[in-house]
Amino acid sequence: MSYAASFASMALAPRSGLTRLVEVRAQLSSALAAVPGGARLLNLCAGDARDTVPVLARLDRDVEACAVELAPDLAERARRTAADAHVALDAAR
Repeated sequence: MSYAASFASMALAPRSGLTRLVEVRAQLSSALAAVPGGARLLNLCAGDARDTVPVLARLDRDVEACAVELAPDLAERARRTAADAHVALDAAR
């Protein structure tokens, strides 16, 4: 099964929010690990980036990451969370 198909089936499966968050983080970690060299990540509708920041914080490689969120309070929370985790994340709105 392709990554896209795997992710789509996971996204549509009825699960608890926490289980889904754990699975999204695992899928993201696997996808970034599969990219040779530097990687780029664009997180659309990022919210507070709780699915992205912990994964980026654990990586032992450079990832150019941008989180896009329309809600100003969530975008700011993503910025603070990334800064606290020492993660380079451009949070845009």
